[in-house]
Amino acid sequence: MGTGHRTQGRRVNEKSWVDLIHPDEKDAFIKGYYNSFEKKEIYTAEFRLPDSDGNYRWYHCQSPPRFLQDGTFAGYIASCLDITMRKNEELRKNEFISMISHELKTPLTSLNGFIQVMKSKLKNLDKNYIENALNKSQIQINKMSAMISGFLDISRLESGKMEFNAETFPLDEALRETVEELSMIHSSHKIELADTCMLNVHADRNKISAVVSNLVSNAIKYTPYGSTITITCSPSEQGIQVCVEDQGSGIERGELENIFQRYYRTKDNSTISGFGIGLYLCSEIITRQGGKIWAESSPGEGAKFFFTLTES
Repeated sequence: MGTGHRTQGRRVNEKSWVDLIHPDEKDAFIKGYYNSFEKKEIYTAEFRLPDSDGNYRWYHCQSPPRFLQDGTFAGYIASCLDITMRKNEELRKNEFISMISHELKTPLTSLNGFIQVMKSKLKNLDKNYIENALNKSQIQINKMSAMISGFLDISRLESGKMEFNAETFPLDEALRETVEELSMIHSSHKIELADTCMLNVHADRNKISAVVSNLVSNAIKYTPYGSTITITCSPSEQGIQVCVEDQGSGIERGELENIFQRYYRTKDNSTISGFGIGLYLCSEIITRQGGKIWAESSPGEGAKFFFTLTES
């Protein structure tokens, strides 16, 4: 992409393409241009320009100086490369890092506070308080462990190093164990295992349990305190179907097809913590073991998350 302006003189034509540069970058561009012009050196810059639809796109502009045969400085010839995709990736990365910093700091701060108070309470041996504080500390530790595990799983997926240790096991038994563990951690909600099926599946037991745990934890975020999250298991045409149903606010129909994408978060998430990796990991784990995962929901009517596995 050519710059469309003459640079033999010192002044940038104010009626040229430079006027199209986004206001946030225009002044810096002109200042940098003049500084490079004085030194007769290569000038590089990144800025936004509108496309034919009026949407701004990012460009990386490199302008090497031109010299005549006698060595006289003759200005610049500039070329620009569209770097919108790279910039968007950088933005998402920075947002992701910001979220990580916030989310990891919160449970650590809480855990540190609980421990400090427990130390002060040891003198009085307030057993009830210490037991409650220890339980809350354990919850924060579990949150940290879940987040770290999620990041490690993302890394393994992208590097192709995630291993699946398939075995034949009763799905009903694995679901019951997971529900018992989740009920101890999440006392704010009722988690129940309803219609079950006495069938075996051939899959990675730990990862299937992680999927159920992730779906339940996700449901808890979007449901009122004290509400019920129901897990059902039943035979299906694909083998065995598991459903995690909540009584939350529901999901907009237009977002259902996006929620399993990596780092995707629904529009109504300003007060909900998370990184947008849980459902993505669930999808990868299930599909890589030959299953299928999807969600059904309507605003105000809760949500149902389904996945299938092949019966063994």
